[in-house]
Amino acid sequence: MGASIIPQSPALRFTATLGVYQFAPAVTVLELEDQLSAKQSQLNAMLSVAGESRLDCVSDSLANYFWACKATAEEIADLTAELLRRNSPQQS
Repeated sequence: MGASIIPQSPALRFTATLGVYQFAPAVTVLELEDQLSAKQSQLNAMLSVAGESRLDCVSDSLANYFWACKATAEEIADLTAELLRRNSPQQS
């Protein structure tokens, strides 16, 4: 019986030192979906707080806050792309 071979994942786009974060070959689709759901909830909460506040904090803090939102959005995009890649029929 042949082993299922998953092609190498593309490089992640979110901020991390190269090689620190990567999709493990053994990670399941369910685990990816769970992580995606968690990241979506985090981003939703972050943006809700931003929408409810007067956003009158120090500009550096505000820039860092929205940088964190952007990084979370990029993680969501990468997780989504990986799920789509794993769920797509393999090209021969």
